[in-house]
Amino acid sequence: MTKEDYIKYVKEEELRNREPDIYDIEDAYEAGYREAVTKACELLNDFLSDYKLNGYLSSTECDFMITHFKKSMEEA
Repeated sequence: MTKEDYIKYVKEEELRNREPDIYDIEDAYEAGYREAVTKACELLNDFLSDYKLNGYLSSTECDFMITHFKKSMEEA
């Protein structure tokens, strides 16, 4: 069952007798995804800060890596 099929099933079958604003599976899925990407970027920044302090990477290189990671995750 694809994500779209599941969302359609939940909206049409399980939520039929409930108020529609109680559960919005798709919005919750997207919000969770965005939160996970943000947390991953924070962890990546923490990891790269050691390389910045030791002079292996510049701040520009670290910012580029984080920006590129975030952009590629948004496109996925």
